[in-house]
Amino acid sequence: MVFPDEDDRHVFAAAIAAEAGIICTSNTKDFPASIASEFGMKVMSPDGLLSWLTNDNSDSMLDVHNTVVTAYRGSSGLDTLEALRRAGATNTADLLYELKKKLSANAILQAQQAFSGVAQQLDNPNEENIQTWVDEARSKDEAQ
Repeated sequence: MVFPDEDDRHVFAAAIAAEAGIICTSNTKDFPASIASEFGMKVMSPDGLLSWLTNDNSDSMLDVHNTVVTAYRGSSGLDTLEALRRAGATNTADLLYELKKKLSANAILQAQQAFSGVAQQLDNPNEENIQTWVDEARSKDEAQ
């Protein structure tokens, strides 16, 4: 086998020995897909791998992003996405941004629907509605 950079031969050897499915490198030109596929591997850039993980495991990747944001004092979701962009993971940053935007829109819609339901009950306070509110308050107290 001929490698574009013979100095990278050991990386392929280690990946084969580890039965790796993916080689993640910023140097994809020196890791031809044709050679990797012979061993059942894919070669992906860091952004490609993170984007793939984000598409396949969006909830987990959002949890990871939120954990990072929470772990660093003064951090915000936007500055961590900007850090991903500066590191070259622009596709991943864009995917996470869109996922967070979609979640925010869904949360707003749910809050509006909940408020609408409460407003209707307040406009029509009958004995059944009042009993429902009492029952909900009791179950919240019991849960705590």
